[in-house]
Amino acid sequence: MPHKKPTTLTPWTRQGWHAAGLIFLFLSLYFFSLNIGANTIWSLAALISAFLHQGLVVTVWRFELFGKYITRLLGTMGFYLYGTLFSLLLLARFGIAAGAALDSMGALPLPPVFWLVVTAIVLFFFIWLQYSVLRYFSIKRALGADHFFPEYRKMPFVRKGIFRYTPNGMYAFGTLAFMLPGLILRSDIGLAVGIFHYLAVWLHYWATELPDMEHIYGKTP
Repeated sequence: MPHKKPTTLTPWTRQGWHAAGLIFLFLSLYFFSLNIGANTIWSLAALISAFLHQGLVVTVWRFELFGKYITRLLGTMGFYLYGTLFSLLLLARFGIAAGAALDSMGALPLPPVFWLVVTAIVLFFFIWLQYSVLRYFSIKRALGADHFFPEYRKMPFVRKGIFRYTPNGMYAFGTLAFMLPGLILRSDIGLAVGIFHYLAVWLHYWATELPDMEHIYGKTP
């Protein structure tokens, strides 16, 4: 069977759809907030943090793929600076979900035991995912080291831990953490902000990571 030709990639591949998708998710969250009488500042904060976080990733990854600009300017320190900014923005997104949840604790009507069971299930998969990343995948690779370091492009796709059952474990289960504040505090707007971030990260996968992987590896997991 002939080898699949790598995807033709440009710095802007799918980024118009990426931005449009984020705005659509924001409008959905915004009007939901209005409908339930929640503070709409959380909708705006969610949008800004998503744009900054996902914008950082696509800018850095595509700059590296099309010219190694980050490495040429900062050397290997560029990757660690990017990783630090990535982590801070990720924490900011989680903090926004937590702030929204604190703003409307107990607003979800179902019995507490229901939310405890759902939270326990989400925590189980999230912890399993974190273990699998640390044990088999590595944080460095999860941050996109294959965009910076050629040796990472030669590594096979991971098929151990949670990745044995799903190739997209980080997207399917890692970003469930955004929903935890809303679930734990039984907050309607907190859970909605968490769902916004969950869907926004999947949008990043389709618009940025998927075409990048096809370009780098000629295939996807």
